[in-house]
Amino acid sequence: MENPSNKWELTKKGEAIDLKLFQARFDWYLNKRTGKEEKMVFVDADDAVCVVALDKSGKVILVRQFRFGVEKDTLEAPGGLVDEGETPLEAAKRELAEETGFTGGKWTFLQTVQSNPVFMNNQIHQFLAVGVEKTTTLKLDSGENIEVELHDPEYLKKAFEEGLIRHPHTLTALLRVFDLWEKVSF
Repeated sequence: MENPSNKWELTKKGEAIDLKLFQARFDWYLNKRTGKEEKMVFVDADDAVCVVALDKSGKVILVRQFRFGVEKDTLEAPGGLVDEGETPLEAAKRELAEETGFTGGKWTFLQTVQSNPVFMNNQIHQFLAVGVEKTTTLKLDSGENIEVELHDPEYLKKAFEEGLIRHPHTLTALLRVFDLWEKVSF
């Protein structure tokens, strides 16, 4: 039997509104299962990167910054948007340097995750950088105010368990690198 949730037909694209980081619009889709047309939110966004970085002493480099959506500081892995003409790896290296001042090291691609497939079309490319070192000063955008924090990997388990790190892109990247939760026995 076919999955009826895949039976949607785009009937009309709305006009995009420029929201600085995104283009948003309403699209109308026909649900072939019900025969009803639905107005859906669509956000067109550039791909982004997220970096789990460890310095030469094994400390994890995180950034604390104010996030307007939740109106408070969050603790997260460095990252940002992939600029036009950049590869995800180039963007990851640039973002790590700009947000933390750390460069170099050995880089490994971890995975690509969907940002929020409910209404967004972009992907987050996640990398591991091991053995980075502080070589430059921060180069923050006018909309950024970042504090760099270095933590022992053991801190991540506590931060994970206590909900101190809640950014989904950071969590999915950290879970690829560290065993942050105990396995459940049945």
